[in-house]
Amino acid sequence: MQSTTVYFRETQRFNQPWLWILLALPLVAAIAIPLATEGSLRLDDFIGVGLTAAVILLLRLMKLETRLDSTGITVRFFPFHLKPRFFSLDNIASMEVTTYKPLQDYGGWGLRVGAKGAAFNTSGKNGMLVGFHEAQWLVLGKQKNLMIGTQQPEALSKALEELKHAAVSP
Repeated sequence: MQSTTVYFRETQRFNQPWLWILLALPLVAAIAIPLATEGSLRLDDFIGVGLTAAVILLLRLMKLETRLDSTGITVRFFPFHLKPRFFSLDNIASMEVTTYKPLQDYGGWGLRVGAKGAAFNTSGKNGMLVGFHEAQWLVLGKQKNLMIGTQQPEALSKALEELKHAAVSP
């Protein structure tokens, strides 16, 4: 039995300070405004606070896990993917680290589908573009390309080179 070599591993979260400030503002307002105007919170105020807190919790729990090894790519965008998604090297036509435009190419960050395929990303504009021999069921249909965002483009480029070298070596 052949052992699996891991070339790259990364876990990303939504860590942008501006995002957390933007999300905290409605929460603070939902508490402060009723307290300042009425002196207490009503049931509907608690509902607003609860929904805002739930969105903040969901974003805090989200994480994108990427692993590149000698058998393929494993990706998990928790909590949307309860189980990791594995893409075998046998079905991958190409892999390259590139700079892209998240808003223009995929409509933003998260689990996205755009004109250029599907994207799993949390921030930034660097990623690994994976091309498949056959279309894969990724987000909202079958796509032939998947952009996996990365905060470590240099390390991922090096890992791809090591993987290519290992595939050529006996």
